[in-house]
Amino acid sequence: SASKETENVQKFLVARGLPFAVDAQQQGLPESLWQKVQQIQVKGGMAALNNTLEALDQMAMDAGNQLQELEKKIRDEAEQDKQCRDRFKGSWTRLPSENLHGNFLKSIEGYKSKLQVAATANQTVRGKVASSQPLHANFAKSKGELEAAVPQSTHAS
Repeated sequence: SASKETENVQKFLVARGLPFAVDAQQQGLPESLWQKVQQIQVKGGMAALNNTLEALDQMAMDAGNQLQELEKKIRDEAEQDKQCRDRFKGSWTRLPSENLHGNFLKSIEGYKSKLQVAATANQTVRGKVASSQPLHANFAKSKGELEAAVPQSTHAS
């Protein structure tokens, strides 16, 4: 039957990330597209997205600063340890700082690496948001306004 074939085609397209291909045959704004626009509107639209991106940048900067501060504290402690070893020679018997801090420094390097990956991902998202700038106004429109902007099909479905 035709409806079964349409369902099979829809499943095929969805499996390939093309859910709007069948919707395009419908007149007006596809309901699935309107639902996605509504989701964006409910979550605060483009302003919310921009606020989230700014918050991510701030969190990344804060995390980077905290990692630098941790490294500084470890270096300072290692320098104090060295000074005490030089001053007290054999009577300074605790483990050397290098032995105590090795795992911490490895962890910090791991976090720095993850932070860099996150920064790269954030830049990718920012690039995509910037490249879609001309479309952002559409997320604030009503369903009627969007339907009025949809080109009407001239062939029968």
